[in-house]
Amino acid sequence: MGVTILRNASVLDPDQGELAEGQSVVIDGSRIADVGPALTGPDDAAVFDVAGRTVMPGLIDAHTHPAVVDMDLFAMAEWPPSYVAARASRALEGMLARGFTTIRDVGGGDFGLARAVADGYFTGPRIRFGGKQLSQTGGAGDWRAPAGASMTTTTTRRPSGSSATGFPRSAGLSGRRCAAARTTSRST
Repeated sequence: MGVTILRNASVLDPDQGELAEGQSVVIDGSRIADVGPALTGPDDAAVFDVAGRTVMPGLIDAHTHPAVVDMDLFAMAEWPPSYVAARASRALEGMLARGFTTIRDVGGGDFGLARAVADGYFTGPRIRFGGKQLSQTGGAGDWRAPAGASMTTTTTRRPSGSSATGFPRSAGLSGRRCAAARTTSRST
């Protein structure tokens, strides 16, 4: 990557909350090197007249899930990772098109998405990822279907003696037998 100069730009200064017109922005590689009126660069720099359009710092989304590409999380849990990545690539491209140059993936994605963007295989913002979600059993990060539920259909197959949750009827909501259930099961 060489040097790129954007001329005749209206530059947003977020500290002042103002647009400065007639500015040049010098980009060296993937970093902004300088901003000011009538800046120059090397002879081989790519120069673009942006005709007064607004240039502003990239947006950062600090809480996003680019790999969550469908509201049916149980169905997604059955999808091949390559299919999820292909769909996530479109989500990432859309984020970049909307001005987000950096995102923080707080669960669902992995190092592979970040690396695919960094290596140029996917078009998208820089990804800072936190790995898999931390969650309690049954929480937002638990993508397993309830016991006995089919991951590919809406029907539920319950083992004999199970409640609608798939846990034994004598189990509490956490799936462990509570003290009352133990007393009941001993007396019967």
